Amino acid sequence: MDFSSAYSTSTVATAAACLGAVVVGVYVVWGPDFFFRKRGQCPGLTNLGNTCFMNAILQGLAALPPVREWLIDTSSISNAGPLATALVHVLTVLNEEREGAHSPSSILRALRHYRWSIDSQQQDAHELYHVILTTLAEEMTPCPSLLSEVQKLLESGQENSRSIAWTKTGCVYPPEKPVKCPLQGLLTSELLCCVCNYACPMRYEMFDSLSLTLPTVQSQCSLQSCMADYVRSEVVHEVECPHCSEVAKKKVKRKFWKRLQLGRPPDCLCIHFKRTTWGNDGQLHKNNTFVSFPISLNISQYLKSHSRVKGGSSHTYTLYAVTEHLGGPFSGHYQTYRRVKERQWVCTSDTVVYGATAHEVTNCTAYMLFYCKSRIL
Repeated sequence: MDFSSAYSTSTVATAAACLGAVVVGVYVVWGPDFFFRKRGQCPGLTNLGNTCFMNAILQGLAALPPVREWLIDTSSISNAGPLATALVHVLTVLNEEREGAHSPSSILRALRHYRWSIDSQQQDAHELYHVILTTLAEEMTPCPSLLSEVQKLLESGQENSRSIAWTKTGCVYPPEKPVKCPLQGLLTSELLCCVCNYACPMRYEMFDSLSLTLPTVQSQCSLQSCMADYVRSEVVHEVECPHCSEVAKKKVKRKFWKRLQLGRPPDCLCIHFKRTTWGNDGQLHKNNTFVSFPISLNISQYLKSHSRVKGGSSHTYTLYAVTEHLGGPFSGHYQTYRRVKERQWVCTSDTVVYGATAHEVTNCTAYMLFYCKSRIL
């Protein structure tokens, strides 16, 4: 064997061994995150004890530009409460090119400040999402004095009947001002008598997510078919009809057609799939039906007719984040696929963040979808 050739081979082998030792050392010291992270990706979130459900929701919210902008603007013009302050900080961090993981402990402290009990057991991500938005609404809404409200009603007589029609479960008239939170919209509910076609006054209900039912006998379905089922008319029984009662001179109950539609779509649309169901055996089961969903979603067919005319091209939404649940009905793990800088997709699983493709995103078993009204990406 030629000496120079043997020396070269020995040198390469030594260099390779050294490089391998360096790689192993880096893995041991900095952990797997070092290998997953690439420039342009976002930080992960520390798991504080079965808090993957919270981390997944925070990553989903961080991906929505209108939500971040709304929180920052709202916090800057008023005395922000502890939850809004914590959210602004965490969502800002999650959109920075920063290595390592961030602790979301400030979110837990803010929720506990409002007496929300979050123990060490795994919770439902959609329930936490609703808790966060409910608490934000209460935090940002000043509580009026009861005496002052009574005084206003006494002084105005019937003039304020429109403004006090709004309730948590619905109202006869839509609120005069648009809903401020980008994730909140209005549903319309209509009742039509099956006998005389009498139409009850339209009712409005605020929503922050659409919870869609999945088929139990199919292995797959589409988001569009689930939404079509959601707004499809259904028959309700034993509803008193004012017109039929007036004609008969007595109370008459009829069958009514009931239909839900989107009266005022939000800037950011959150869709939740009901995956936990009760089986015939009396046990909880997880529905693993695969739901196909598009990157670009047009919701025109689910809108009230006047909303279709007013909105124009704003009825098209772009997918920004998907939260997935892995596991069964009692345990498992949440992770979120989200956009970074609105173009690149990453998968976030607590502290681990790595690049993902649009194909991977649309082929996951979605639990929650986060869409924003389309804008130039």
